[in-house]
Amino acid sequence: MKTSYENWIYTQNPFFGATRDSFEKLYVIVTDHSSKLKRRSYEPEIDALYQRFLPFKEAYTEAYTAWKAAFDIRVGKTAMLDELLGTLVAEKLMLWEALIRLEFAPTSAEYQVLFREGRAFFSKAKKDLRIEGVIRLAEKLKLYANLSAVQTDVEAFALLLSETRDEQLSLRDEVRYNSKLLHDLRESVCVELFRNFASLLVIYPREPRHVTNFFQMELIRTRTDRNALELRETEHPPSTEYTTENIVCGLMSDSFLVETPNVIVSENPTEEGDSDR
Repeated sequence: MKTSYENWIYTQNPFFGATRDSFEKLYVIVTDHSSKLKRRSYEPEIDALYQRFLPFKEAYTEAYTAWKAAFDIRVGKTAMLDELLGTLVAEKLMLWEALIRLEFAPTSAEYQVLFREGRAFFSKAKKDLRIEGVIRLAEKLKLYANLSAVQTDVEAFALLLSETRDEQLSLRDEVRYNSKLLHDLRESVCVELFRNFASLLVIYPREPRHVTNFFQMELIRTRTDRNALELRETEHPPSTEYTTENIVCGLMSDSFLVETPNVIVSENPTEEGDSDR
């Protein structure tokens, strides 16, 4: 294989590949590295790295905390909405229909007006259409004074569904905004991590393995688990990974050039949206 100077291992930033799929993994790497620098900040050269890195660490951890909180709340609201829609079919709709049948036969015009789409609509239609169907049922029930108690219950449940859906969608937008912010911060943080890595090699030119004391190596040397909660990306073909361990080991070997295939790293994360069904 022809030697590729463009893919010289020492010019590759291992933090991009190591954190490509997970905001959480970069959060752990960032906080761990900052803590290890702080513990050695009595050394002027290390303290300089710590002070330079601190603003990047604080910006990322603040954004990550906001993103994770919104993500967790959104998951809770999604579960709550799904539970309410389950209650709609299993309990509420059966109760409302039974009370309506006491007043109107299933073959009557009034019954057909109230349940024009049939009961299956409330279990098979998209979420927003099901919620809108309950709102319409509450409006149509206003036509019948003898069903005022049913109308009040339907209207209250429709309001609960609408508010829960609105909160869930608002949180989804917040999560997407914070995801974009984290993605943008990730680039600058990974560059700063690599900058510190290079600076530490300058500080320890004769003992480059000391550099590994400032990073959580088991996270940097392996690719993120694609089953992680935070983020899903499109699949990528197998590629050569550049890790801090490879670079450090290479610096201690006789060879400073490696033969590598061309590597294309995508840094366009995508988030799986909520299902409409």
